[in-house]
Amino acid sequence: MNKIATHDSATGEKGRGIISWLGTPFARTQSKTIKEQYEAGCRMFDIRIVKRSGVWRCAHGLWISERTATDILSEINDFPESCFVTITYEGKGDTIYDFTEYVKWLQDNYVNIYFGGIAIKYGKGSSLFKVKYDYLEPYPSWWPASKQGFLPLDGKTWHIIFPLPWLWKKLYNDIPEFNDKYYLYVDGLGVYFSFYQKRKKFLVGLIKSKRFQLSIKGGYSLPFFELLVFIYLYYSIIIYLCCYAKYNYI
Repeated sequence: MNKIATHDSATGEKGRGIISWLGTPFARTQSKTIKEQYEAGCRMFDIRIVKRSGVWRCAHGLWISERTATDILSEINDFPESCFVTITYEGKGDTIYDFTEYVKWLQDNYVNIYFGGIAIKYGKGSSLFKVKYDYLEPYPSWWPASKQGFLPLDGKTWHIIFPLPWLWKKLYNDIPEFNDKYYLYVDGLGVYFSFYQKRKKFLVGLIKSKRFQLSIKGGYSLPFFELLVFIYLYYSIIIYLCCYAKYNYI
């Protein structure tokens, strides 16, 4: 059986509020719900959580889930097969007491889940566009091997300028190759598996065609795809800066 893991697993769920809606293009790494990911073969989930108005919800940046984290983890606990779950606090390490207490409660009550890699996302040395994890509980010795099959937007490379998970998945890891030796963490589980493989030449030709190009002064043609990237970049900078001023973290 192929070993499948998903990155920021809960972002396939419905978001909560206008801020989550605005942040979706930059935060969403999955299009399938947790249940759909399980049905697609995923057995290792990357769950990020934050506390909002006294309720723990799954989160990624400004995006938070409509469903509570407890509800989502309860669903994973009830799956027929036991799953591996990492829990990350999607925030800074200066208010972690509630987080550690909540994680302990999860570990005590959801015995059908294998927990490991309990961490703080914005640990010591982190900044606005640079992420440095602090692990409160390291991975246990029995934790299965895993590898990263996505491009991390953690500020260590220039790709953070375009904080668009779907874009980098398409360019770098569109069709991941799973195996039975180690778990591979991916973005967009199953998004392009059948569609893109069968229609790759058609899509590439379509994007390059004159019909999908916009002519500007001087006769220079700007590909439609690049125009979308530019619009998203502009949009991301405005949203990120405004929300950073309000929430003091991304």
